[in-house]
Amino acid sequence: MDKVVKAEMEKEFRQALPKARMMMTKNVLSKEDLNKLYGLFQQATQGNCNDWKIFGSMNLVDLDSKAKFNAWVANRGLSKHEAMQRYASEVNILATKYAVVFPTSRSQFGSASSFSTSTTPSVSDVVDSDTPAAVGGAGGDDAAGDDDSITSDTSLL
Repeated sequence: MDKVVKAEMEKEFRQALPKARMMMTKNVLSKEDLNKLYGLFQQATQGNCNDWKIFGSMNLVDLDSKAKFNAWVANRGLSKHEAMQRYASEVNILATKYAVVFPTSRSQFGSASSFSTSTTPSVSDVVDSDTPAAVGGAGGDDAAGDDDSITSDTSLL
């Protein structure tokens, strides 16, 4: 895969992040949708989940943690760039599924109220101070500056 193709995949991935963040903020996504995005995000940013100690130390009663782990492991073997491409594609599929309309300018992504869906209540009805900032990462840019250093903060999920 050449550098131009990789750069385009990374660009699509970065453009999908605020869209996913907005859908999560509006509580549009189901648990299954969130877990799928989580698994793809982890594969795109961390690579294969090789630490089986995570699973061994996991509270098996905590079904959310187990589901996240399983979602990540389900993407084992995908390259980081393939996972980025699938993440961006899945965000677009989910936006269509839930009839989400995003703002046209990047500057409008700062406000959760700047997009609409035909099936969700207003922002004030669903957003509270405990809502995580992103699906799979912290708010703001997820790139640390260079092309190969996309980072994540999974403590938000």
